[in-house]
Amino acid sequence: MEHNISLITTIAAGFGLALILGFVAERLRLPALVGYLLAGIVIGWLVVEDLATVLVLVPPLAGVLGSPVAGGGEPAPLWQTIGLTLLQVAGFIAVMLLVGRRILPWLLWQVARTGSRELFTLSVVAAAISIAYGAATLFSVSFALGAFFAGMVMRESEFSHRAADPAVLVQAHVANAAMLVVATPDPLNVRQMADIARTLNPGIEIVLRTHSEEESRLLRKEGLDTVFFGEEELARGMTGHVLQRFGV
Repeated sequence: MEHNISLITTIAAGFGLALILGFVAERLRLPALVGYLLAGIVIGWLVVEDLATVLVLVPPLAGVLGSPVAGGGEPAPLWQTIGLTLLQVAGFIAVMLLVGRRILPWLLWQVARTGSRELFTLSVVAAAISIAYGAATLFSVSFALGAFFAGMVMRESEFSHRAADPAVLVQAHVANAAMLVVATPDPLNVRQMADIARTLNPGIEIVLRTHSEEESRLLRKEGLDTVFFGEEELARGMTGHVLQRFGV
């Protein structure tokens, strides 16, 4: 019962935080999605803090509290245990940064170029399991914690916008296409699709549509080929119709 109450309280607190930040974002004239994303960042950061605290403190406390040592010998000195734990944590973070920023994006890009959706999905799963198992084996962390950091590493990849998104573009043979037309109204998805398409096919021509003048200016500044703004195109069409009607 205590576990159920704690779980319900945690879920309620998370929803409350998301609603509050969504309301604040709305008051600041920002999309409500921004507030929900901020709530996710806050909750995620709290989880990371808890996990990092456990990772750092549990091994020293185990030695201090008299945990048995293999072979029946005396436990290692506290300073030695703390130093070894800190080195493991530093090495673990360094490896995760290296894998997440350098190795994994390159591997996923090579797999995406093959055009096989099944191979891409299998590669993502294999990478996540390998990172989790390697973290548990080499750095003495739990497999669950290793899986958590595997997810964090996957988020560092440019193909992290959900595995289905790049797979869909790969399945559409974007790597061999001459032009990509994006009519999605969500600006975030538009940018993600454009980035993935440029990664798979640097020479592709991208045609986009936007629903705000500000977004249109931002996309044009980012160097996208052709950006259509709905109201501008409507005004041009009406002007052209009037001029054609009067024979101009």
